[in-house]
Amino acid sequence: MKRLITLLIVAFAGIISANAQNNIDKLIDSCQSVGSSRFTSAVERNPDTHQVVKVVKVFESDSMPASKFISTFNEESTSASTSSKSINNGRVNHTLTFESDNQIRIYSLSYENEYAHIGLRVTIIVKYLKK
Repeated sequence: MKRLITLLIVAFAGIISANAQNNIDKLIDSCQSVGSSRFTSAVERNPDTHQVVKVVKVFESDSMPASKFISTFNEESTSASTSSKSINNGRVNHTLTFESDNQIRIYSLSYENEYAHIGLRVTIIVKYLKK
């Protein structure tokens, strides 16, 4: 019985973590074609096996308000493995890390001016772990 409860708790935690990641990814997907935004992505592959090792995605906008992203990052910070927030030279940086058995996902939100919420930049790094 204890094993079943433990298994259910671990499974539920994994679902919450995956949902958090999906919320941020969905927000970026919905904003990619809005206004003067830019979206770039790069894939690193193992030269021997051609398997994907790391994916880096960057979403930027100079005109889009960061408020949706700020609230999503704040909501999802509770289910992240680690969460940090800092202010450097008027630029706010919020980083979330999600770790699972097969990958590490890092979400970074950066914007200018804590009050104006402009100069939005979201970086997503997915590093696949060897099994």
